[in-house]
Amino acid sequence: GVFTKSAQFPFHFWLPQAMAAPTPVSAYLHSATMVKAGVFLLARLHPALAGTDLFFYTVSGIGAITLLIGAWNAIFQHDLKGLLAYSTITQLSYIFFAISLAALCTDPVLRNTVLLFGAIAYIFNHAFAKSLFFLVAGAQAVVAQHRQHQAVLHLVQAELAAGQQLALVQHGDPAIEQAIEGLPVRVLRVAQCA
Repeated sequence: GVFTKSAQFPFHFWLPQAMAAPTPVSAYLHSATMVKAGVFLLARLHPALAGTDLFFYTVSGIGAITLLIGAWNAIFQHDLKGLLAYSTITQLSYIFFAISLAALCTDPVLRNTVLLFGAIAYIFNHAFAKSLFFLVAGAQAVVAQHRQHQAVLHLVQAELAAGQQLALVQHGDPAIEQAIEGLPVRVLRVAQCA
């Protein structure tokens, strides 16, 4: 359940394959529902399982393996949505690793305030940022008429060379930057203005 829902090793293959769905579905899938269910379940089970070496080594080991596999596969991705799928896998493995570290932490302030709260806050941060990533990437792919990141990059470079800037880049990128920095309230205001 936990590892399958969050696309962790050895179940990491389903998430990049789900990119055949339309972009709004991908944004919803990656930001709010399926992939967060496993991380949320792991955080809920933390009080019952924390403190055991088996929990720490299992969760941190699988998180580390998934992080390496996701990062390695992302290097060779040319599809925008595939690249974002592998980045989602690696981001979820960061959350898994933080929750596993909290299992061995004996200091309650550090465990509850920094590790667990940080992991839960990052779930929300990732949801805001990843949904914007997918929507802007999908919109840029529609404008470029291609999902390969080189085609989108050439279109943006041509627009910038002509002294113009795509509206998607102008309004989407600052919102993504603020979301990845953890500023969801401001992101909502920027997204509403765009």
